[in-house]
Amino acid sequence: MPKQASDYSGLVLASSFCAPVIGGAIIYYTLHGSHQNIAKLGNWFSFLSVGIWFIIIIAFNAAGLIDLVTPIIQFLGIIGIILSIYTVVQIKKTRRTS
Repeated sequence: MPKQASDYSGLVLASSFCAPVIGGAIIYYTLHGSHQNIAKLGNWFSFLSVGIWFIIIIAFNAAGLIDLVTPIIQFLGIIGIILSIYTVVQIKKTRRTS
């Protein structure tokens, strides 16, 4: 039985969190015509993730640990972009459930 697009909502959330700006844009702009609900979920969560990342960065900067966390943030961004491309390819293979 083929998976439905809604089965990939966890991957959409993960990629939108790891790379909120680019990952969220990849998901939204490639899926908004064919899978509107998933596209809106990715877009909404990417906006929320930007705020969460600002809070995380401010907290680590206040603690003096920003140099320690910067490579981790960069790594998560790369993983988020790769994950968003993978997610879009997998969702495009499913049937349309908008």
